Amino acid sequence: MTSSTSLLISTLLVPALLGLPRPTLPQDPSPGSPHLPTSAARPAGLIPRAVTSFGAAHLGGFAYTLGGYFGMPHDYHDQGQSAAFQRFSLLDGSWEDLPSPGAMQSVALVSHGNALFRSGGMVILNGPGEDARLESRDTFARFDLDLREWSELPPLPEPRSSHMAAVLDGSLYVAGGWQLFPDDRESVWRDTLLRYDLSQEEGGRWESFAAPFRRRALGVAAIRGHIVVVGGIDPEGSVSSSVNVFRPEESDPWSKGPDYPESAFGISIVGVGDRVYGSAGDGVVHSWAPGENAWRAETSWIFPRFFHQIVPGRAGEIVALGGVARGGRVRHVEAMNLTDGEARTVTHRWSVPAPGLAIGGQILNLTGNELYAFGGFDREGAAVQDCHRLDLLSMNWERRSPLPMGLVNASTSKAVRTQAHLGLFSSGAEATGARTAGLAYDYKYDSWEAQEYVGVDTVSEGRTAQHGEDTWLFASEGLLLREADSTRFETTDLHLPTVRRNFAVAADDDLAVLVGGVDADGEALQHCDVFRFSDRSWSRLPAPKGVRHAPQAVFSGGRLVVLGGLQSDSAQPWMEVFDFGESTWQPLRLDEIEKASASLLTFGDRLLVHSPRADTAAVDLVLIDLGLWQVAERDVAGHFRR
Repeated sequence: MTSSTSLLISTLLVPALLGLPRPTLPQDPSPGSPHLPTSAARPAGLIPRAVTSFGAAHLGGFAYTLGGYFGMPHDYHDQGQSAAFQRFSLLDGSWEDLPSPGAMQSVALVSHGNALFRSGGMVILNGPGEDARLESRDTFARFDLDLREWSELPPLPEPRSSHMAAVLDGSLYVAGGWQLFPDDRESVWRDTLLRYDLSQEEGGRWESFAAPFRRRALGVAAIRGHIVVVGGIDPEGSVSSSVNVFRPEESDPWSKGPDYPESAFGISIVGVGDRVYGSAGDGVVHSWAPGENAWRAETSWIFPRFFHQIVPGRAGEIVALGGVARGGRVRHVEAMNLTDGEARTVTHRWSVPAPGLAIGGQILNLTGNELYAFGGFDREGAAVQDCHRLDLLSMNWERRSPLPMGLVNASTSKAVRTQAHLGLFSSGAEATGARTAGLAYDYKYDSWEAQEYVGVDTVSEGRTAQHGEDTWLFASEGLLLREADSTRFETTDLHLPTVRRNFAVAADDDLAVLVGGVDADGEALQHCDVFRFSDRSWSRLPAPKGVRHAPQAVFSGGRLVVLGGLQSDSAQPWMEVFDFGESTWQPLRLDEIEKASASLLTFGDRLLVHSPRADTAAVDLVLIDLGLWQVAERDVAGHFRR
């Protein structure tokens, strides 16, 4: 393998292999700041095949994509390089194949007039299992939308890939990148800015300007009179946050802008009006206009990503395509409204094929971008042993190791390191019996082991909650604790202040709230019990308006949300949100959902409702962004000290 190839493989996605700082990516797919409005982003469709390092441009009512890589990272071969040239309708979300110029990646694609222009790029010359041979190209070509064909234009002065380009006042500007050789020669990092007058077509020539940087995997955008170059990585392996601005009409054309506020490796930026909008791996969209002394955090994508592309969309929108996030490549196309500041709750919906036999009663756990579905019941009402994992980035299911027994409606806790605990469960004919054991699932090794309850003969009913790396079991027989390094639950000297059955637990920072259910006499409880982990004390909150037996409850963005449960009055709200400012519950409407089998989870700062549809063998996933709902200024924990 050549030294230049080795450097590419080591730095394209994981610079840590060179001892370099990794791009900043969140542990969960939540926005970089929980205080940013998120309602501006919406899912707009799925890319046919998730790719990284591809070209993209906007023209008319379409977003165009060209090439990219979909194979295993750091295992480069020609079978993993995309030759797809496609366009995405911004109106109806459909995709259309266009004539391909061949497989390539790290190519720059721009639009001007009624044509698209591609420059440079890299091709893979080796097959699977062979030493990588990667070659940067100097090609420059025009795609005529009317004729639906490519035509060659004067080539770049030198080959380059991992660069970017933008059009300003009818001229194409190419910045950054490097040249890779298929032999043992070292890669060459480009230190010039190139310009081509697109009005000249075949008769034009390239101009070259010295640039004050050598960087690749950077962002380039054009706004009125300015070419803005952001971020990237340099030959020494340092990730840059620098902003360089080129003004072609000035005698001293280069100036500096304020540094980009986050890691800017694999960043994408776009010029809209007088502002530049960009995002990198943390998912936060920042904007800047020349003359300002800092970038401004605007909002955040639902699925953070880098090595993606952002292009203009419909009026007032930008669109994100492709890229990679923690856990894999992203198929989701997202559109973001740059002007809508209306305070409202926003919902997004996907429908995916249902895996396995379960049609309800599944135990769900969400860790990062992966949704696990354990057990459940089939059409005959029997408990099943199915275990499946849904990759939310690709929306594809994968079968995992089956449970040791069929389980329905077990208690579950959020993953700690590599495990999820499945607490009390019902199984087969003994569905109402007590249990003295639970199950732990290891995500990494896809394996199961028993979890013992110590110090109590049986546990009739309970729910788990996570605090730090410890797991608590709230049971009628008392509070049991499984410490971080333990393999079993042990009793404590703590008890529930109210005997409570058929309830839910929602945990947030220092608090766990017990919601719904009945007391020892079967009477509906008219309050919520609140446990503080730090001092192990109890307090109360008012109960939801709807009487709820076996509901679900979560904290999301500082709000307490309760869903479903068996209710005495069907007119009562199915979902409610607790307003900490007013100390009251407010209904939240969600239509067109199979409520009887729905489950509630948190996905970053959003809610995710999982609802199997038995009639169509599909699962509805509804993402609820409470977004701009007002939250009291006081901290949530402080509310319970009153």
